[in-house]
Amino acid sequence: MDKFSTNDPRKIGGLILDALNKMGYAERIHRQSAVISWSEIVGETISKETVALKIDNKTLVVKVHKAAWRQQLVFLKDEILKKIETDLGQGVVEDIRFI
Repeated sequence: MDKFSTNDPRKIGGLILDALNKMGYAERIHRQSAVISWSEIVGETISKETVALKIDNKTLVVKVHKAAWRQQLVFLKDEILKKIETDLGQGVVEDIRFI
């Protein structure tokens, strides 16, 4: 019997998620949510001084506009990583590189 039979209706979102999982993209897309959610994770003050650029393996790459802020964020890195873990789950982002 065809797996898309009308006797077994499925939502399109579930089908897409299954396909992404099979292709190995679901985890990468989930990691990308750290870039998308950066402003909410760090708050307005830090987000005004930074831009989350990309995920490189499990490292979040963040551009910092001023050197003084870069140094301050290095000291806050562990706290930010804990917030990311709380919001997105353990192991999604393992490090942050401020550039």
